[in-house]
Order: sequence, then structure tokens, then C-alpha cells
Amino acid sequence: MNTYEVSYQKEKKLCKIIISTHDIKKEKLPANTFMIKKIKQPFFSMSSRSKLKSEEISAAFFELNVMLQAKLSLYESLDILENASKNRLLIEIITNMKKSLKNGTAIYLGLMSYEKYLGDIVISFFKIAHENGNIDTCVYTLSILLKRIDENKKTITQKLRYPAVLLICLSMSLFSIFNFVIPQFEFIFEQYNTDLPFATIALLNTKNFLVNYFWIMLIFSLFCFILIMYKYRNDELFSYKVDRFMILHLPFLASLVFYIYLHRFFLCMKILLEANYKFQTCLVNASILLKNKYLLDRISHINKAIQSGESIYDSFSDVALFNDLTLRLISTGEKSNELLLSVNEIEKIYANKLDEKIKLFSSLIEPIFIITIMLLIIWVILAVLVPLWGMGEVINV
Repeated sequence: MNTYEVSYQKEKKLCKIIISTHDIKKEKLPANTFMIKKIKQPFFSMSSRSKLKSEEISAAFFELNVMLQAKLSLYESLDILENASKNRLLIEIITNMKKSLKNGTAIYLGLMSYEKYLGDIVISFFKIAHENGNIDTCVYTLSILLKRIDENKKTITQKLRYPAVLLICLSMSLFSIFNFVIPQFEFIFEQYNTDLPFATIALLNTKNFLVNYFWIMLIFSLFCFILIMYKYRNDELFSYKVDRFMILHLPFLASLVFYIYLHRFFLCMKILLEANYKFQTCLVNASILLKNKYLLDRISHINKAIQSGESIYDSFSDVALFNDLTLRLISTGEKSNELLLSVNEIEKIYANKLDEKIKLFSSLIEPIFIITIMLLIIWVILAVLVPLWGMGEVINV
């Protein structure tokens, strides 16, 4: 994504806004724009601004939704939210939104410079609100989505916390064993010219490899990571293949990633349909949440097929992305003209599937880590003790 500085004239004054976008030509620019300047950004950038946690963002839009549902105007709601906020970055963002309302410019254009703090979902929904003119519905949808995303993150983080502690402890233990314990036993093994078992030879070779090549491996891994991230950001074909791998072939996690994205998609569609948007409009707006390029490509195919005159069922069926139950519900909703009911049921199905995958993930990750640690401990014990037992027998003889 590129960042541009857009200069335009309004009421005989020079104004500037920052826009982050993949294609500046597709963006709706302010009237009287006379200069567009691309801003070069470093691959890694440091910011002096305070951080903004996902919980704070979710809570802020939840409060904003409550105030809008209470029939307060958007400006009044933002003013109350600004006075109640303590985070300086959040206050700055709210102030920017109020300025956009005063100046009559689109809110999402002013929020572009805060994308790395807010996330693209927030900006996308304000873009939907600008294009469709229903700010209350978009804020309501956004508050529900952010809350659900935050809950899923918390659940996964809680389930990973214990395995992460185990992994850190294991790494520290292995570091101590390889650097301080095994060298002492290696010296003893060299004093007695005896045949060492395979477990011991493998352990010593592993120790020598890690001690001699650790920094090389670390630097090489960092280089590969930076290279992959650079290609992912700048090479569309490469990023498409990576996203496709994540959805179709990523071991164990592919289905979890798939259900996370599809649940967000159908949840957004359900809320927009409840607000009486047309199905195709809901489809296009909900697809903004799909940052996985493979899924976005599949949904784009659905939209193009519907535009060309195909039925909704055939369009969903052709992309080979949804299971039979989802397709049957789509077909039923299309034939009965009750797509809202069908999408509502599909959203519940994907929510249940997502909960099941998270529970399965949490139930398997801990035993896998414990078994791995147990096997490593058994390997180290056998590799050290078996030769010592053999030496004791030689000494007794």
C-alpha cells in the first residue's frame, strides 16, 4: 500500500490530507485537487506517537455506537468521546474526525494516515458510510465486528500463553544444557575411548551445530523473513500465492484462518442486509474485510458473475469455496426472497465452526508442546546417562 499527500484548495485556503491506498486513481479525491505527492516510507518506521490497543479501539466505537443509537449527532458523540478519552493518540484521531465533519470532507480520507493504528477495517467502514450515507449502521456493524475480533484474539492469546511459557523455558533449558552441561560430559566421553550410542552422537552433533552456527542461522532467518515480507508487500502474485497457501494448505491452521475471515464476511453481510442494503451492495462492502487476496479474488468472481446475470446460487457454487450446507441456504434464500434469513443462519454456522476450531486448537496445542518437551528431556537423559552406565561397567571390569 502506498501513501500520498494530496494538496487541494478549499475556500481560498491550501489544505492537505494523507491517503494510503493501493491505487490512487480509484480513490475519490477532494474537489480542486492540484497536486498529488507520493510519500516514500521506510520498510521499518518508528513513531513517537503513543500506542493504541485493539481493546481501546473496540471500546471507543462501542461507545460511539451507543451514543448514535441514543439519537445523538455524530459530532456530539465524537465530542463526548474526545472529552472522555485519555489516550493522546485516540484524542488526536477523534479531533481529526471532527475536523473532517466541520470541513465537509470524507472522514475516511482523514483517517488514512492513522491506518497502522486503527487497522484497515475501521477506514473501510467509514468509506462505506461515506458512499452509502448511513453512518449509524456502519458504526453499529463496526462495533460488533471489532468486539468479535477482539474476543477471538483474546481467546487465542490465552490459549497460547501457557505453551509460549513452556517454549521459552524449554529454549532457556536447552541453551544451558548445550553450553554448560553437555561440554562437561563431552570431555568425560573423550577420556574413555568407547563407542557412543546413536542418541549421544546425535545430541553432540546437534550441540556442535547450534553452538557453531547459531548466529548464522539467526541472521539467515531474519534475512529470509524480511525478504518474504518485502515480496509479500510489493509482489501481487507472490502475496496471492501466500494467501492461497494460508487458506488451502497451511497445516492445521488453514481451516482456522478460513473460518475467521468467512465469519467476519457473513457477519458484515447480515448486518448490512438488516439495514435494507441490496445483496450485491452488501457483498461488495463486506468483501472489504477480506484482506486475504485469495478469498478476495473468489468473492470478486461472485460479484462479477452476479453482474453478468448468473444466479446468486450459481455464482457462489462456481468459486468452489463454500460447503454444501452454505450453498443450500443461499439457494433457499434466493428462491424464497429471504436472503437475510439465509445469511443469518450461515453467519451462525461459521461462528459455531470458528468456536469449534479455536477450542480444538487450544485443546491440541498444549499436549503437543508437553509431548515435545517430554521427548526432548528423554533424549537428553538417555544421551547422557547410557554412556555413563557403559563406562561404569568398563571401570568395574
